[in-house]
Amino acid sequence: MRGKTILLIALLAALIAPIGHQTFQNCLADAAAPQADKTAELERSLQTEAEHHKFETFAQEYDSLPSLWPDRYRPAKSFDDRKAKIQSLQKELAEINYKALDNRDWVNYYTLRAVMLEQASSVEEWRAQTERIAQYAPEAQILYELRLTLFEMTNPVSVAAMEKLTGVPAKIEEMKAKIKDSNPGDLGLVMRWLERDARVLEEWTKLQSGTVPGFEQKYGDSCRKATEAIKNYRDSLDKGRKEWPHDSGPKRLGEKEFAATLARHYLEFRSPKELGQLGWDQLKAAKAEMEALAKQIAPDKTLDQVFTQTKDDHPAIGKIATSYEEVMRRAREFVVKKDLVTIPEGWMDNVRVERYVDRDQRMPYAFYEPNREEIRLFMSSEPLLDSKPEEQAEKLTGHNFYSMFPVTVHETFPGHHVQFAHAAMNYDAPHVDYYNAFFSEGWGLYCEQMMYEQGFYDKENQPEGWNLDSRIIRLYQLRWRLHRAVRVILDVGLQTENLSYDDAVKLMVTEAGVEEGNAKAEVTRFLQTPTQPMSYLVGCLDIMQLREDYKKMKGEKFSLKEFHDELLSYGSVPLILIRGAMLGERDKVDDILQKN
Repeated sequence: MRGKTILLIALLAALIAPIGHQTFQNCLADAAAPQADKTAELERSLQTEAEHHKFETFAQEYDSLPSLWPDRYRPAKSFDDRKAKIQSLQKELAEINYKALDNRDWVNYYTLRAVMLEQASSVEEWRAQTERIAQYAPEAQILYELRLTLFEMTNPVSVAAMEKLTGVPAKIEEMKAKIKDSNPGDLGLVMRWLERDARVLEEWTKLQSGTVPGFEQKYGDSCRKATEAIKNYRDSLDKGRKEWPHDSGPKRLGEKEFAATLARHYLEFRSPKELGQLGWDQLKAAKAEMEALAKQIAPDKTLDQVFTQTKDDHPAIGKIATSYEEVMRRAREFVVKKDLVTIPEGWMDNVRVERYVDRDQRMPYAFYEPNREEIRLFMSSEPLLDSKPEEQAEKLTGHNFYSMFPVTVHETFPGHHVQFAHAAMNYDAPHVDYYNAFFSEGWGLYCEQMMYEQGFYDKENQPEGWNLDSRIIRLYQLRWRLHRAVRVILDVGLQTENLSYDDAVKLMVTEAGVEEGNAKAEVTRFLQTPTQPMSYLVGCLDIMQLREDYKKMKGEKFSLKEFHDELLSYGSVPLILIRGAMLGERDKVDDILQKN
């Protein structure tokens, strides 16, 4: 045995000699390298798992925080405590090693960071609003005190609260005289408080009367009078809505606050001027493509004339929802046939179209309503039957057969309905409840373009008997794109450039071809929802750029369905985070976000 060992050593020495000692050392190093790589990979995996559990615990702690906005009375201390809690959580979140998190946790980390920054800035506003509303609902604080501890006839705190409650009817009469000093926004919540408080006081009185000896005899009548006064107060406010203080309209943010809102809520760091210019550039590009297409459709007609000759191609009143339903069915079949995106189980048939009566003139066309347990709704905003004939005709024009294709795609398949389906499917812990309009509306507009690219607007996909010119469907889809470009321009103009309401309506009518009534409804909404109007186009362009970059990265392995599924898996979050996760640009995004 000893001889064999010596022989093997000699042979090994003979083999080493020609290649040299250093080369041999390199060979040994190369052999050890895979093991070192495995060890490093294991260490990274363990660290990722450890940070995941830390972040999961943190997210659950944040999710456990109770609702706080001014839906009912809360003392000032509640808001002070929330502010302190948020500040404490922010410090705790900063201690998590975000670089060690996996992609999903990393996206949720920054999303939760943004949510807490937003809430921290809102707590003071909520506190101030609650204190204002409490002035006009004098019973609210008393009820809070009464329900805070178990009522006892001999408890000085209970007795003091009941003495205050006895004075509620007189206090309400005093408030009626001062209601003119309030504002419509607060009064809406005052009415909500009064309705809730009347119900709570009624139930509380019954409970005490049945369980506390002597309560009915001593306090029953006072409780019923207070309840009646609260109900009458609420009813008088409701009847006097026309006499409520005049709302001077939403306050325009100004350039600095507008930019701060974009950065804080959407992680969007382009300047308002840059985004406004983007809107103008996209408007010009869309208009040029539309005019070229109109020449193909009708060489002897202008773009406006092509639209004019199709403006009456719409369903009759009462048939609009049915028509949308037919297009939705075709869109669903097309998405499945082309395998464009996964439709999660249970979400294939749980959406239906319903008629929406828009008496407030805030929803000009159609919208998706996801807040249901079983069935999701696609609402078509139809003409009021008691409106003037010209108003009905104008509203009907917005439901053109050609326009129904991009609108339905945007709202249902593969648009918002499929988007919400994926959000529900990927609802895992740690999860952050968050809605980002730039992603959500960007996805809807992206789907309009993507379905055109895939051929959905071709004749073979139309409902039976429709026989529409597919080029005109494309023309209307481009018109919707131009429409969203105008929204960017108006959003920036209304909030940062003192664009007037009338000029905004005029721009919507002349540039986007929107009917005047619908344009007024849109501009009214734009003033109340700054940054949301621009979200459609800006988000769409960002998604399209992400798709191109992702396609380059994947090369021959690129799959449109896989791209869509991964994109939707992150939920409605800022697109800068999805880019970082999908393109391996996390370090770049970290640098941006840690500085802002």
